[in-house]
Amino acid sequence: MRVLTKRTAATDFQGDEKGLLADNEAVKQQHGDDHCSSRRGRPDLPRIIALASIGVLAAITYVAVLKHDPTSLGWFALHPLLQAFSLFQFAYSLVCLYYPPPDGPKNPMMPTLDIPTWALAFPASMVVGTLAVWHNKNLRGAEHCTTWHGILGWVCTFWMVAQGAIGGASMLWEDKLQGGGPKAKLFWKCHSLSGYLIFPAAIVTAHLGGTWSTWAERNMPLLLRVLGYTVMPLVLAIGFYLLWAREQEKRRQGLVGHATN
Repeated sequence: MRVLTKRTAATDFQGDEKGLLADNEAVKQQHGDDHCSSRRGRPDLPRIIALASIGVLAAITYVAVLKHDPTSLGWFALHPLLQAFSLFQFAYSLVCLYYPPPDGPKNPMMPTLDIPTWALAFPASMVVGTLAVWHNKNLRGAEHCTTWHGILGWVCTFWMVAQGAIGGASMLWEDKLQGGGPKAKLFWKCHSLSGYLIFPAAIVTAHLGGTWSTWAERNMPLLLRVLGYTVMPLVLAIGFYLLWAREQEKRRQGLVGHATN
């Protein structure tokens, strides 16, 4: 099994995550072509389930908004469109962290992830989407944060901005921001856990808004709302569980590179 070494504890932990995206050549050399050929011979079902489910959620959102003349909705139209896009971005980013098929970027379903671009685009689209509905309420003189959807929406937005800012600063200055050593490694573990908690919180927020908001109830039939914002999140959870279970199996088999000091 190939062992990856890093200079600092912070980059060591980052390397552990990046190991989920790398080391394909080591897998081929040490475990033969059986693993590779089996992956090439069938679709990567867990990834397809995860991406297809969040894609359906986003598609239903776009169709619902575009079908009802978005220009008549004013600033509000940007809110569901950008939030749905940001959720797809987030899901795509998380899916790419899991152990890839050996052919990696050659798989048209999973092109190479441009981490800096997506890391900036996700919080940016979420922030703009949140500000759009905030501005729309101001124009109409409506109250803010009167529902759980609104409250969780603001929580997720501030959470994501803080997550992105701290993570970006940590990568820019390596482990200096956290003091180096074990402190930096612990920080990265907490940062990673925080990222995995934001996503389900954002999905719950989308469920509340897409299923029970006044606009959704007026413009989408109940069956479509349940399909897009209740069934699809459950399917998404199944997809991520399958990815996680496969990752644990690969670790037990020694097919994923581990980082050490």
